[in-house]
Amino acid sequence: MEFDAQGPALDRAALTRPARCALGSATAEVAVWSHDLLYGGMGVADGSSAVYRVAGAARDRGETKPWSLVLKILRDPTHDSASGGAAADGWDREVHAYRSGLLDDLPAGLAAPRCYAIEERPGTVWLWLEDIADEVGSRWPIARFALAARHLGRLNGMYLTERQLPDDPWLMRGLLPARAAGVKRFWERFADLRGEPMARRIWPGDLADRALRLWGERDRVMAALDGLPQTFGHGDADRRNLFARRGPTGVDETVAIDWAYAGVAPLGAELPSLITSSVLWSQGVEPDDLGELADQCLAEYIAGLDDVAWRGDPRLAEVGFVASAALRHGPLLGAVELVEMTPAHKAAVERTMGSSMEEFADRWAAVQRFTFDRLDAVRGFLKAG
Repeated sequence: MEFDAQGPALDRAALTRPARCALGSATAEVAVWSHDLLYGGMGVADGSSAVYRVAGAARDRGETKPWSLVLKILRDPTHDSASGGAAADGWDREVHAYRSGLLDDLPAGLAAPRCYAIEERPGTVWLWLEDIADEVGSRWPIARFALAARHLGRLNGMYLTERQLPDDPWLMRGLLPARAAGVKRFWERFADLRGEPMARRIWPGDLADRALRLWGERDRVMAALDGLPQTFGHGDADRRNLFARRGPTGVDETVAIDWAYAGVAPLGAELPSLITSSVLWSQGVEPDDLGELADQCLAEYIAGLDDVAWRGDPRLAEVGFVASAALRHGPLLGAVELVEMTPAHKAAVERTMGSSMEEFADRWAAVQRFTFDRLDAVRGFLKAG
């Protein structure tokens, strides 16, 4: 089974329950509908997931009412061999997140899309979700990123103050060690690859040696991160997964979609996705924005921690952010495979990314230089911790 614009086979029976939930009506009858492929990130490229907008109209008490939903289809990689060897662990983490209740009571300013139905089908799970529209637009000002950081700080802070840290087995843990294992062979061979044109573009000048240095000290830096306060978070809160809207009480909200990385991580580790991933994936902010973006988001994240009465040392949040970002978007980023990517694979990934590999390489180089510089600035505190 491939996920594409043709989408799943839908009928009135399948649509009735989620459409009624979206309309808040127990009597609406679906009349017409259509669906379009929205996105799916690398999930579409590797065949593990896809996301569709399903929209239509229903008749209810003599009126015609429009409705729209998001359908997220997750493939169980253990069901057949078509997933290309995708790991079974965590493929349904978002399903568990919705069923757990952890997303039902998020802090002020942060929300998750409502889940109208969860359907288990042979080889897949279908999530029927609230359709969210961003009320700011495709390009957020830096101040809006900072507000999202405050909302995320409140979430992380709640699990350092008033709420017990969850210990469910489905939660994401150990992201960085897993990524280190995945790129180990590449860095062992890097001496033979660093002269390749793409490698020189990704690691120009002294960046190759700085990346190698961090690779060599990865275990020490990860151990320092493990020594920081641990909290529950979204885990992948870059701009692609965040929407701005006005909440029912008139207060600005950040709606976070795609909770597939929800889990336990160090304080501050929520920020690399918001800051460096958003630059890396061309989400309306540029490499030249990194300094201001990081400073404003870190300040507001710490303010969010304060909002929920966390009174720890704010430098811990900075160290968690900087060390996580330097590792996650430095030597541990799986994109190291770009150096040896075949033309066919490159073309498939570029279609998913919406930009050229060369543009991505330039952004990645800028992100690495920024994170390595910030890591150097906190090394003394990192060692002390």
